[in-house]
Amino acid sequence: MVNIVSRLTQRFRTVKGIVKELEDVGCVIKPQTLLFLLRIYWFGGMYDRVFEAFEEILRYGYTPNTYSRNIVMDVLFKIERVEVALRVLKETRVPNFLSYSIAVCNLCKLNDLVNLQDVLMIMLRKRYYPNEETFFVICNCYCKGGRIVEAKHILGLMIVLGVPICERVWSILINVYCKARNMDAASHLLKKMVESGYLPNVVTCTSLIKGFFESRMPSKAFGILYTMETKGCFPDLVLCNVLIDCLSKMGRYEDAINAFFLLREHRLIPDSYTICSLITTLCLSKQFVELPLLITGFEIQPDLVACNSFLSYFCKAGYPAGAVQFYNDMIDRGFVADKYTFAGLLTGLCKSGRIGEAVKVYRVLLKSHVGLDSHIITVIINGLIKSGKFHKAISLIKKAASAKSQLDDVSYGIAISGLLTGGQVQEAYALFRQMKEVGLAPSKQTYNLILSVFCKGNDISMVKEILLEMVDASVEVDHFTLRFMKNLLYRSRHSTSLFTLLTDVSTSRILPREAYAELINELVHQVNISNVHTDRFSNLDVGTSSSDEIQEVAVSVG
Repeated sequence: MVNIVSRLTQRFRTVKGIVKELEDVGCVIKPQTLLFLLRIYWFGGMYDRVFEAFEEILRYGYTPNTYSRNIVMDVLFKIERVEVALRVLKETRVPNFLSYSIAVCNLCKLNDLVNLQDVLMIMLRKRYYPNEETFFVICNCYCKGGRIVEAKHILGLMIVLGVPICERVWSILINVYCKARNMDAASHLLKKMVESGYLPNVVTCTSLIKGFFESRMPSKAFGILYTMETKGCFPDLVLCNVLIDCLSKMGRYEDAINAFFLLREHRLIPDSYTICSLITTLCLSKQFVELPLLITGFEIQPDLVACNSFLSYFCKAGYPAGAVQFYNDMIDRGFVADKYTFAGLLTGLCKSGRIGEAVKVYRVLLKSHVGLDSHIITVIINGLIKSGKFHKAISLIKKAASAKSQLDDVSYGIAISGLLTGGQVQEAYALFRQMKEVGLAPSKQTYNLILSVFCKGNDISMVKEILLEMVDASVEVDHFTLRFMKNLLYRSRHSTSLFTLLTDVSTSRILPREAYAELINELVHQVNISNVHTDRFSNLDVGTSSSDEIQEVAVSVG
């Protein structure tokens, strides 16, 4: 009927045109006729025509019944005219169970928790109780919105009303607690689920296993896995993916690879997520040669995300030329490159020594892409610096900053680190200043790199300046940099002012307390030796009986 009415509508252009044609051939237009058209348009998803049919009902002087108003309300919800739909519900003289059920289900689909709560309360007051499926939809909506208390109330209401609590409802509630890392509550619900006569399925077990892994309780996760397998419930692809990902993040790379073997065991086909997780695992564990062996025999249909992972794999495995070749193959197969694809291509070109080509690609991207991703800019900067093209890298950063590209702290940090490694101290410091001027906060590593370089260069004034900036930024001096500071104090004839500054900043907690005490101890010991041989500090009475006395010595040196 939908096709017939659709063709009639195309022929007569409007619902009014169809009605007029019916009248011309002698048909009496009854309410049932218009309601029939309304229903057909509703079932056919022709929402504009639903409103036309409803207008015809009003035009003929008929009063729309609850059923017709329910249809209009449902369509209004589907086109996200929520306020109008709720007004239709409110203005319906005799709303029935279907009226509220339509409103509740649509509000759940729209994740409108506020209006859902209001409509649900009215529905329950009128003693219209949702069925099992609707209760599931409501519970799922509350859980997705993180409204655990409301979800538990729904669970309690289902129990009171005698509505069967299906395993899907239990699984949803357990999943919410697992995501919140409240594994005690999740375990309690699991116990209640079993007591109610329901066995957890693979979906429930996946939530629990993921939750236990993320809560650093791997033994319990493996316990769930063992129990489900003994009950005849075997892992599906989603669970295998979760196992690979979670175990890899925990540094249990061999276990993650063993989880991949479950795919062959259960005749599962890896998807894009599986491949990406496996590649990440192999790259982190440096087992690059294992990838071809592991995926041989699988009919893999990679998407763009998986292809980008392969690009990254080639670069990290020390075969950047393979990344460039793989990129060309991707384009030949019709893939449309995104920012991650271009980042992989640029990395491959830079690591292959093809800097000129990388710069050309970058320039093309500048012309064709508005606001390049910071990762792409970082890749080309890193490539230029490692090839010794420092001035080119600095020029590129300045242009990117002036063009308001998405340079981030990582971009600057890598550039500063590379320049310092190449001995370009002034250029690195200029970038450090530029970074702060554009409102980016240097990382702890960047601060310590700059500080250690000035320590090695015996630049007392710059060391003081950076130290004070670190105090303002609450950035801690790391142990590695502290060793350079200690050596500077030993070497410098002007160490007194720096020593005083160190003592002052020790209260700001940017110096690790134990490391600072050790530094003071060593310096005091050095002073005693120097006092014996040169009488240079003969005015000091240095003792080491307590940490307080050590602090006093440090102040007296200043």
